[in-house]
Amino acid sequence: MISALPQCRSNNLFEDTASTLRIGVWDSTPYERISRPHKIHELMNLIEGSVELSLENGPSLTVNTGDTVFVAQGAPCKWTSTAYVRKFYAVT
Repeated sequence: MISALPQCRSNNLFEDTASTLRIGVWDSTPYERISRPHKIHELMNLIEGSVELSLENGPSLTVNTGDTVFVAQGAPCKWTSTAYVRKFYAVT
């Protein structure tokens, strides 16, 4: 973590008992996290806010409200948000 610890909440709206699939809503106060391998496959749709996702020593992608992005498990990804963020997620 580069910034102060954020306040995060997660609400799984669906969990598949036959697999690791979870679908839900997550939100957080602003924070910046160092680049690290993403722990899971994640499809996210930003409901509110903006996030910059950066590859380690590489390009960055700004994800805005209404955008959908997939982050593969193991992708080296840095997270930077400067305002409150809320997203819909599907992870496995």
